[in-house]
Amino acid sequence: MKSFTRKIEVKMIPDKLREGYVQVGVHIPPKSDELKSCFNEFENLFNQSIHSTHTMKLIYALCSHHRLTYIHPFYDGSGRVSRLYLDYLLFHTNIQGYGLWNISRGLARNQEDYRKFLAKADDQFAPYNDGRVPYIKPLPKNSNKLLEYLLIHGEVTRGEAVKVLDVSAPTANTIVKELLEEDYLETDSPRGKLKFKLNSKLSGYLIPDLFEK
Repeated sequence: MKSFTRKIEVKMIPDKLREGYVQVGVHIPPKSDELKSCFNEFENLFNQSIHSTHTMKLIYALCSHHRLTYIHPFYDGSGRVSRLYLDYLLFHTNIQGYGLWNISRGLARNQEDYRKFLAKADDQFAPYNDGRVPYIKPLPKNSNKLLEYLLIHGEVTRGEAVKVLDVSAPTANTIVKELLEEDYLETDSPRGKLKFKLNSKLSGYLIPDLFEK
């Protein structure tokens, strides 16, 4: 059985939603008459982040970017609009670009991988990496609280770290010591402020292709 794709030229009108069928690679977005209900659901779902924590707002922002590209509201330019929309959301969560760099530019560096990972987000859950991989070394318990705080605030005193970790001072000291030894944190002195360290071990995951392989 052969499949034929018919190409039709349409007149593009700025900010006007599409009124017909589109296909992006193998992805077939919702029909044009479903766009209104899609956006109603989109608004209801992602408005829930307004009163959420900073971390949850970031997760909602990234998820909403994927869903907007999935809806593909325009005949052309939906990807650009989705990336600008993500820039706007990140700006309001105090995660901003600098100089010539912003999230849109970062995502556009490797469009093939960007589109591949967007498509994989729609795949069924595959529990091939569920935490039982033997060579993964877990971080100290509660250390995620400190790392998240540092990603947002930049630095923290030793005393503040105890409050952020919400543990006893001896336990906090143990956690900080291990994170320093594992090169996740840095400090100027034994009692100095703690800062998140973007080491070569982490950078490849946080900012892919930052360094040449």
